[in-house]
Amino acid sequence: MTETDKEKPADINDTSSHEQVSYFLNRTKSKLMFTRNKSAQLETLSELDLQLRKYDGEQKRLLRASILRSDPDILTPKLQQAVAVSLHLQGELSDLFSRYIDPKRKSELLELGGEAYQAEAERLAICYQPHLLKLLEQEDAIVQEQLHCFSKLGLGTRGFATPMGKLRYDLQNPSRDYRRRSFYSYREALEQERQQTQERFLDLHKIRRELAEKAGFRTFEEYQIRRTGVSDMLHDAIPTYQKLLRQHFLPLANAIRSQHA
Repeated sequence: MTETDKEKPADINDTSSHEQVSYFLNRTKSKLMFTRNKSAQLETLSELDLQLRKYDGEQKRLLRASILRSDPDILTPKLQQAVAVSLHLQGELSDLFSRYIDPKRKSELLELGGEAYQAEAERLAICYQPHLLKLLEQEDAIVQEQLHCFSKLGLGTRGFATPMGKLRYDLQNPSRDYRRRSFYSYREALEQERQQTQERFLDLHKIRRELAEKAGFRTFEEYQIRRTGVSDMLHDAIPTYQKLLRQHFLPLANAIRSQHA
């Protein structure tokens, strides 16, 4: 590798690998369509799985390199493009596995790859149907806009939007006047974004309701549980977990707060 190659930023938008995966997907569809031999079908799906894993590894490696080397303003559109390509590939996989949704053919995929493989294929076939891709892209665009807003304000993008980086240090500054000025400056910036944030929330709510309806689910919560692969057993356990928190941890937390009040 030359010095020029080392200095050149990795491009996560390189279309060659995207086109290669699309090629393998189309070839897999053709092979499965014209063969009824179970061993040949398993070999075809295994080959596709290997290519997808290789592609996923390459994308993660290039993404890490891009994050380390690129300016945030340059990186953002690259990330958006990568997400768009990912949605496109999931749409193609949905089309590939949709033929196995029929109860008569479910057993074939079960025989070929086992229960976990069959469950993942069914998840992709249901949650990334081709007619959902436009809504999925709109959903992702809104989420990315809000995450960018959090980043601009100095707020974390995981869990609660807690102060991060410079904002966090400014709000913890030993000088009370400095902390006050930092807080008022932050609050002013937050107020400027409030209207747009509310509009994004309303748009996101509308899109997600439509997404769930078109995917065949009663609510977006049900669709999201299926999309993320959370099991019904785990979902049913959540109310019990919340009840235990209220019974055992909240009284303890209240007692601790009262001692430090």
